[in-house]
Amino acid sequence: MNRFELILGAIRLPIDILGVLLAGIIAYYLRTSEWVRDIQPVFYQLSPDNYLNLLIIFGTLVIIVSAFSGLYTMKITRGPLKESHQVITTVSTATLLVILYHFFYARELLSSRFLIMALWFFTIIFLIIGRLAIRSIQRFLIQRYKFGIHKVALIWGNNSGSQLYDILTKNPNLGYEVIYTHDEIDEEALTQLAKEEKIHEVILTNPHMGLQEQSQLNDICDEYKLYFQYRPHLFETYGKIDVKTLEGLILFRVKRTTLEGWGHIHKRIFDILFASLFIILFSPIFILTA
Repeated sequence: MNRFELILGAIRLPIDILGVLLAGIIAYYLRTSEWVRDIQPVFYQLSPDNYLNLLIIFGTLVIIVSAFSGLYTMKITRGPLKESHQVITTVSTATLLVILYHFFYARELLSSRFLIMALWFFTIIFLIIGRLAIRSIQRFLIQRYKFGIHKVALIWGNNSGSQLYDILTKNPNLGYEVIYTHDEIDEEALTQLAKEEKIHEVILTNPHMGLQEQSQLNDICDEYKLYFQYRPHLFETYGKIDVKTLEGLILFRVKRTTLEGWGHIHKRIFDILFASLFIILFSPIFILTA
C-alpha cells in the first residue's frame, strides 16, 4: 500500500465524523423549522445540550461499529455497492443502540421519532457521498496524473496470466500499470527493475511453477520490499497473507510487515509525538549548548 492510498484511506475517518455532524445539524434544523412543525407538531422539544450529547453518543457508536465492521480496513477491496450496504448496516446498528440506550435510561428522546429517523437517514446519505467522493478523487488522480499507481511485473505462463494482463491494461481505474511481463522468472531483470524502483509489486499467475522458483521470486520481493501476489495451489500459502480479488481473479498477497495500513499511520503518529516530546524536554540543553 503506497502513501497515496494511505492518505485516502486515513481521511475516511474524519470524513465520516464530518458526515455525522452535518447530518445532525440538518436533522435538528428540519425538526425545528416551521414548515416541518406545520406537518408534524412538536410535542416535546429536545434541548440543544441534550441533542448535542445525543449526537456525540451517536457519532461515537457509528465510528466504533464502522471499525468493527471493517469499513476502515485498508486491506479489503470493496465495490461501491457493497460499501454502501455496509454503511447502511453500520448506521442502522448505531441508531438501534441509541434507541435501546434511551429506552432504558432517557425515554424523553423517544418522543422525537422524526429527529431520530432524520439523523439516521442523513447520516447514511452523507457517509455514502463521502466515500463515493473519495473513490472518485482516487480514480481521477490515477487516470489523470497516475498518483498512487501500482507498477507491476507480471509473471504468467497460463491463461489466467493473459486474462489478468487484459484486465489490468483495459481497466486503468484499478490503479495498476504493467511494466514487465515474462513467462519465467528472470532474476536479473527483476532485480534491475527493483533497484531502479520501476516496479512496486510482482504478480505470479502460474500456480504450477516449481516451489524452488516460487521461493526464489519471494526472496527477491522480500529483499527489495516489493509486494508479492500469486495464484496458489490449493491450501498453499507463504506465511501471513491477504486475499484480494481483481475482476473475479483471486490473488494472495504476502504480508512483509505488520506496519501496513493503520499500523503505518499509528507508527508515524507515534514518531511525531515522541520526537516533539523529546525536543520539548531537551530544548533547554540544546539552547545552553548552542
